[in-house]
Amino acid sequence: LGILGVFTPPCSSQVPGYITDYEHFKAIGGDNINVVAVNDVSCSRTFYAIIISLHHCTFSGVRFIADDEWEFTSPL
Repeated sequence: LGILGVFTPPCSSQVPGYITDYEHFKAIGGDNINVVAVNDVSCSRTFYAIIISLHHCTFSGVRFIADDEWEFTSPL
C-alpha cells in the first residue's frame, strides 16, 4: 500500500482501516500489509505507534516501510 506520507489526512483516515481489517487479509492469505511512505524512519515509527495506541492494538501485521530516499517509489 503506497501512501502520500504519514500524518497526511488520507493516510490518517485510511491506514486504521487496514489495521482493523488485518484478520480479514490474513484469512485470505496475506501475511502482512506493507505501507510504503516517503518519510524518514523516525516519522514512520512515530505514526505507527500513535495509530496502534489509538486503536488499542497489541500487534498488527501492518508494517511501515520508510522510503525517505525514494529508492522504491522513484521507479514507480
